[in-house]
Amino acid sequence: MSSCMVQELIDDYERPPYTPMVFIIHPTDHSNKRSAISCDIDPIEAPELKVYFHVSDFNNHFSPTNLRYKRISEHRYLLLWDPVEDGNLKGYQLLTQQEPVIDSLIMENAIEIDINPNEYPVNFQLRALNHFGRYSALSNTLTIEYLPLSTDTSTKSNVFLAPNPVAGHCRIYGDTPVDEIVIIDMMGNQSKRLVQSSKVDIKGIPTGIHQVIFYDKNKRVGTQKIIKY
Repeated sequence: MSSCMVQELIDDYERPPYTPMVFIIHPTDHSNKRSAISCDIDPIEAPELKVYFHVSDFNNHFSPTNLRYKRISEHRYLLLWDPVEDGNLKGYQLLTQQEPVIDSLIMENAIEIDINPNEYPVNFQLRALNHFGRYSALSNTLTIEYLPLSTDTSTKSNVFLAPNPVAGHCRIYGDTPVDEIVIIDMMGNQSKRLVQSSKVDIKGIPTGIHQVIFYDKNKRVGTQKIIKY
């Protein structure tokens, strides 16, 4: 958190009530960055006025972490990261060579991307944006190099749920059709979910480790362990 010293300029106490005034904010971290904020102040109360500013250090403390990937197919990947726990989060921006990969903000902590075969290796970074227009620091750098599918250990299944761990909603990713999933907890209790879209609601299952089995037309097409928190 940054502390701020506020310089107040008041030179006329006969002005009408609630005159617009400007406060110059001087940061105490010697960064030489100054900001200004305007507000309406009652000049009668101004001599006794004390103003405090609380500046959120979003840039340093709320950057996305653990950027990683799962391979879906030859040149298609699922990028995942640990979510930013901040109530003012507006979304995420994915970057390569310091340029946005897509124009719009990413609203979840996962995204599918296709990589041009001629562009390997590709470096990705991620940053968060809050509702005040401030970007976070950049995440770790993720480098994706092309590997033949037969030697790529990131490809364990071509269908899976993400994000994982998950609190409530997640999505099905992969190229294999899925029309039903079965979730089995550590006690062996089962719950079925008919798949009508890629989004899956698992808020009703208990906290812990669960086995997920994916089906298409009653045929098992994949399995996965997930952590519900």
